[in-house]
Amino acid sequence: MKDYIHKEFPKSCDPNDFFAQVKRTVNGKPVPQEQINMIVDSIVSGLQLGTNDVMFDLGCGNGALSMLMFSSMKKYHGVDFSDFLVEVAKKNFEKPGFTFEVGEANAYMNEVEANQEYTKALCYGVFSYFEREVAENVLHKIFTKFPNISRFYIGNIPDKNRADKFFYKEIDYSQLIHDTQSAIGIWWTEDEFRSLASKTGWNIEFIYMPESFYSAHYRFDVVLSR
Repeated sequence: MKDYIHKEFPKSCDPNDFFAQVKRTVNGKPVPQEQINMIVDSIVSGLQLGTNDVMFDLGCGNGALSMLMFSSMKKYHGVDFSDFLVEVAKKNFEKPGFTFEVGEANAYMNEVEANQEYTKALCYGVFSYFEREVAENVLHKIFTKFPNISRFYIGNIPDKNRADKFFYKEIDYSQLIHDTQSAIGIWWTEDEFRSLASKTGWNIEFIYMPESFYSAHYRFDVVLSR
């Protein structure tokens, strides 16, 4: 399911319907621009993003979300495991200093050289598709290999304690919430994420989107800091 959602499904979408390609949709329809603006505002605020910052974006998809923040930073590099989505990003949004690359998160973080230029990091909407050991490795490697990243925004994490607000009552979701291959991926509790952050060296604060945000009733965001 994960590979289909991120690698095959985007190919079926209109080439210019960027948010449909990454399934930023509600009932099959792209999320309204006002909702996208709420995401951007939360990330910019949570990262305390400034025009001297250099962002590392893990799971950047087609770059449609990130490019809305390009004017708020100095440089940017996005990585995603979907060849197709990275191709879309390169074609539509890449420019000098703002680049995209194909890479599977765990392997990429294991192999990438240390980088002292990055100052902020983002992982939006894909963290739940990491196995828990991968999630730990990713956080650890970003902490150690990119030592000047002071703030790391991880967004759209499904909240295990509020799963009942997402699934229909007749659905047995007891296994789905632990499956990276499900449509939503792995669900986390705040305590589990707090423990993960502590284990990998990060401080943590939780971010809650306004009630008017389309997935506020079952997701949370976090900002990790040193």
